[in-house]
Amino acid sequence: IADSDWGNTNKRAFARNTAREIYPGEYGCYFSHMLALKAFVDSEAQFGIILEDDVLPDSDLNERVVSIIEENIEFDIVKLVNHRAVGFITLSKTSKGDKVGRTLFGPQGSAAAYLVTRKGALKLINRRKVMCLPWDVALERYWEIDANVLSIKDNLLNFSEKTNTSSIAPQGYGKKISWGRRLLTVLRLQLDHCRRFHHAALGPKGAASIAHYVGFGETSALINHILCGSAILFMLSAFLFETDIYRYAGLTLVTLTLVYFFGREVWRYDRPLIGFAGVVCLLWALYVLIRMGVSVVSSSDQGQGSAEGIYLFPAFYSTTGFGIWLFIRKPLLLVILFMLGCLFFLLAFTDYSNIASGARGETFTHNNTIHAAVASGFILIFATCFTFYMATLTEFPKAWKTLLVTVGLCVLILALVNILIFLSKGVWLAIAISFPFLFVSLFGNLNQFAIKNNYLVLVLIVATFIIGGLVIAQHSNKLFTESQATIRVGLNLISDITAGYGLSNSMEKMIDSPHTPFSARERLILWVDAIKIWSESPIFGVGIDWRATWNQRAEANLNSYNIFHNGFLEIGVRYGFAGLSFYMFIFIWATRKVFLASKYNLLPPIVANCYLATLLFFMITILTNSNNRLAIGECYIWLAISFGFYSFYLIQEKGLERPRTWI
Repeated sequence: IADSDWGNTNKRAFARNTAREIYPGEYGCYFSHMLALKAFVDSEAQFGIILEDDVLPDSDLNERVVSIIEENIEFDIVKLVNHRAVGFITLSKTSKGDKVGRTLFGPQGSAAAYLVTRKGALKLINRRKVMCLPWDVALERYWEIDANVLSIKDNLLNFSEKTNTSSIAPQGYGKKISWGRRLLTVLRLQLDHCRRFHHAALGPKGAASIAHYVGFGETSALINHILCGSAILFMLSAFLFETDIYRYAGLTLVTLTLVYFFGREVWRYDRPLIGFAGVVCLLWALYVLIRMGVSVVSSSDQGQGSAEGIYLFPAFYSTTGFGIWLFIRKPLLLVILFMLGCLFFLLAFTDYSNIASGARGETFTHNNTIHAAVASGFILIFATCFTFYMATLTEFPKAWKTLLVTVGLCVLILALVNILIFLSKGVWLAIAISFPFLFVSLFGNLNQFAIKNNYLVLVLIVATFIIGGLVIAQHSNKLFTESQATIRVGLNLISDITAGYGLSNSMEKMIDSPHTPFSARERLILWVDAIKIWSESPIFGVGIDWRATWNQRAEANLNSYNIFHNGFLEIGVRYGFAGLSFYMFIFIWATRKVFLASKYNLLPPIVANCYLATLLFFMITILTNSNNRLAIGECYIWLAISFGFYSFYLIQEKGLERPRTWI
């Protein structure tokens, strides 16, 4: 056909895209594919296979193509042969063992054989009617025609000897355009590489995650289950005794998960994605790391001994949740083991002699009684929810159910006793707010929990109030004395603020007052200093150099401390409102995912109630203590947000949500 008779071609666009002219053979190849597609559309067939003349179909070709169709994956076109498949990510594996997916890198080359649907053929006919690329390249650029183009990892057909002799360009590919115009083509090709990588990593339509938990069949898999389950229990040990074991356990879990992920999961589409929240966590950790690096280089005082590294932990949240989703097959077993551990530690390390004498309790497992009281508050909420859940579980044998409910009741009572004898006013306030909220939320789901006629739940309530009442009566004078002065300071502070004195002036007034208790005065001094330091950089905070700034202040007469006794100020001083906004966002996001998983019946409703009650308890306790800087708080934040990601992965597993991220 004479060049002047070529129809539906854009020679200038072709030259821009390929840095050369169109060959007559390319024109013939392109529009013979178009004719073949039109012939298929004019037929009554639902699927078609387009073959070029240099492939050799095997006898099992039809069966292997049918097995692709029977996978019920969403596609418009599936390339059955390629010259290369670099960075291949599997969407599905057919019954014949063929892997279907996409490659991160390309072009793959060759349009010698492909499977096409009627919808896919119409997209190609309508959106590729004008030739501005060779057909094999045009076929692969699915992002331009909104077509779901997939590929086979290993070719379904062999090439014949004809493939060695080109009928498109028998003299070789020459006739290049000028160097200046060729540079623009190179830039366009690089942009195409980026687009391909983005769309391939993002995943095709219908790439919803499906359940592929690691089974127990292989010895290595069983070891992974045991190791990861043990890591979770050691992370939870922070509530039982105050050490940094939880950090090493958490890092072990993250390491095992990443090794497994990059070994077996990274090249699959049917895996959960971290979503926008996961990307935010990684970017936050990167920001913290860079800022810390700059401070280490530029400053001699980097706040040693004040746990600055905990602000890097968001890098682990999504991976920890993935490890739980992947390996923890019996979560209730872990909960039961944790409750038994709580029972042992509370029985073995509670000072019963002090309780009997009415003296303040002592702790043998935490650095001080306030830390022990915070841990007991968490355990109280855990034990309450555990007892409710076991009392309403129908599939457990009655003997085991009775035993476990008894364990829960004992843990609940012992935790309540510890909270009362440790005389931590911040924990009393947190329990006074979070515990009634928990009971209201539990009894708001009577039908779901089936507890209207459950006598074990009644025993729980009665036992709690009886034991609590006895301990309160035993310590009533001390409880009243400890609480009265602090309550008075709080009320006076609120009164001064509402009267227009301002926050800092009101706190300084309370500091100067002779009626302010010593412990309250200490906290107020710390808070005033912290607020003044924070005010120097309210948006982004002063970073890990805060201690050097603190030591330079005349007001910092308590600078032997390395904590501010307020978790919000800890974050604000270092990372300002930006840091507080990050943690507020990620906690709200995680809570929403937990409740969504509960709504979809992927988690028991009581789990969501427990989650929110512990979060409320934690947020109240850090108003007067830097519990987010303790092993208990650090571990709680790590596990709580990771559990949000775990819930997110459960939702993806059921195909109820699919984020649009690469990882």
